[in-house]
Amino acid sequence: MSEEKLTGQELMQVALDELIADPLAKINQNQVATKADVSHSNFRKATYKEIKGNIILAQRIRERELLDLSYQQEITKLKVELEEAKGKIAKLKNKSSEPTLKEKKAIEGKMLSRLVEMYRFNDLLRSELRDKHQIDINEETGEVLNVQFGQRE
Repeated sequence: MSEEKLTGQELMQVALDELIADPLAKINQNQVATKADVSHSNFRKATYKEIKGNIILAQRIRERELLDLSYQQEITKLKVELEEAKGKIAKLKNKSSEPTLKEKKAIEGKMLSRLVEMYRFNDLLRSELRDKHQIDINEETGEVLNVQFGQRE
């Protein structure tokens, strides 16, 4: 059948079928009329009621397909993000569960330097108290034996 022998409704049905076959094509009355190369005002006629119903049905199906496609893309994206997050969590668990030998040595070094600093500060305070207040301190235990406030030698 050639296109000259097809009626307006048949031309529109062929155009609708072509739009349905293209998964990215937008389906509406204007698109079908443009593709069929007929006026979209024909849809007002009672004889075009069936094709108009077919277009509306195809349009709803296409909208649902596009919505499903966007949901599938979102699900895929979220699955990828979830896997990345699981990988990061696993790395953090492995890292935080047991420090490496190098990290342990660095922490020990910091603690020892802090301890030496505290002992030095303690010795400085002890000698300052001894000089200022004539305090007797037991060197072994660090116990204060005698204090004479306000008196100097």
